[in-house]
Amino acid sequence: MASSRSPLPDPPVRVTDTDPSVCAENAHATETELGEFYREFYLPLVRRVIRKHGLEFQDAHDLVQDAFTLAISKLNPAKNPKAWLYQVVDHLCANFRRKRGRRAKLLAQWNPSPRREISLNGSRDDD
Repeated sequence: MASSRSPLPDPPVRVTDTDPSVCAENAHATETELGEFYREFYLPLVRRVIRKHGLEFQDAHDLVQDAFTLAISKLNPAKNPKAWLYQVVDHLCANFRRKRGRRAKLLAQWNPSPRREISLNGSRDDD
C-alpha cells in the first residue's frame, strides 16, 4: 500500500563554498541588513525603555546596545525579529532593575549611615 504522505522536504542547503568573493558578498549583505535593522529599531527601543521601564537615557542606550549585541549572534531572521528584539530588551530591562535593586540594598546594608557611625573613642556620634 502506497503512503499518502508527502515526502519530507529536502534539508536546507548549506553554503560551504570557501570562495572569498561569495563569503564577502554574504558578509556584506548581512552587515547591510543588520545596519538597516539597527537604524529602524534603535530609537524606538530606546524610547520604549525610557517610557515603559522608567530608565535614564544612558541606561536605555546601553541596554538596547546589549540587545543588538545578542541579536548579532542569536537573531533568527526567518522568525519575527522585531518581536524577538523587543522581548529581549524587556528582559534585559527587568534584569537591570533587579540588579540595581539588589545593589542598592547591599550598599545600604554595608555602608552605615552617618548618624550611626561609631567614633574612634567607641561612643556613637548621634548620642
